[in-house]
Amino acid sequence: NLVFRGKTSICSYNADVNQQWYFRVRAVNTHGKEGPFSSEESDTTARIISDDILFGEEIAEELRELSKEADILAGDTIGIDKMKEEALEAIQETAEKYTDEEIRETEEEIQEELAKKAGLNFVDGEFTMVKSDLADMLDEMEDLEEYASSIDQKADSISLDVSAIEKTVDDNTESILIVGSSIT
Repeated sequence: NLVFRGKTSICSYNADVNQQWYFRVRAVNTHGKEGPFSSEESDTTARIISDDILFGEEIAEELRELSKEADILAGDTIGIDKMKEEALEAIQETAEKYTDEEIRETEEEIQEELAKKAGLNFVDGEFTMVKSDLADMLDEMEDLEEYASSIDQKADSISLDVSAIEKTVDDNTESILIVGSSIT
């Protein structure tokens, strides 16, 4: 069957669902001279799945009737939406409502407890170190710097001593070698 005739490079055809179609095309020039047919191609239109297709018409109709009966029987039962509503209502009834002030007070209590455990002060919503603690830390740092400096001085002194001992060992070794060579 001829689906389309006209001057264009594209053609669209609306077919029904669940159909298999086979196509061949050929060109016709402006003088009416026909070219050869193309090889045959096929395609299937969209398959729409329905209860009738899945189960057959008789079983699909029986399922529809059973579904109606199930809806009638379930009319006065508790559904998931009803259970969800009841659960939300119960939560809202038992939930304690806090004011913004209560929330701020609780936050401050928690932060003060943290500050105490960390050895800090908590003032005006900020954690700070105690000034006396800071001064003690600075004094301790100065003491450590002095101690490190004295260790450096001792290390330099030991290094000089080691150099002097090495020189003495070298001198003694040379003297022993001289004495040893004169004996032989």
